[in-house]
Amino acid sequence: MVDTLDKFEAGLLDKNQPKARDFVLFKRQLYAMYEVQNRSVNEHELFSFNIERANLRWLYRANIDYVQEMVKVDQLDQLADRASLGHNEVFRRRLLSPKKLKGLGGFASAFGLYAYAPYLTIYIGTTLPLLGAVAAGFYGMLAFSESQIINSITLIKDGSEN
Repeated sequence: MVDTLDKFEAGLLDKNQPKARDFVLFKRQLYAMYEVQNRSVNEHELFSFNIERANLRWLYRANIDYVQEMVKVDQLDQLADRASLGHNEVFRRRLLSPKKLKGLGGFASAFGLYAYAPYLTIYIGTTLPLLGAVAAGFYGMLAFSESQIINSITLIKDGSEN
């Protein structure tokens, strides 16, 4: 944030304008408030009386503006999500969830252990690679299977799906 304020001040402000002077004063007070936040209790009591109350109002307004911008960004994200849905759909589940991805990883490791079992038997015997492949396969099946899942929700108007 400090770098952004310094770059803004250096590149975009005309120092002869009264608004630029207000910005510089605001920046200094913001730095002062940051110093207050990182001081001990005794230093805080001694230093906090140097901050003007008007600057708290500026910070409050800046916080409100930030929150409003975040609300706008969230609304735009929700609109983009709704645009990716089909006609009359309210919700659609992703094709590959993280749980399913772990299941596919389990299947891949089971296949890898089974495929390289002849090479592994030289080092660890015949039982351990096959047991590992079976365990990885079971893990893949358990992680990949899902029950009681809603894939999509569609709106039905007047008793028809169209």
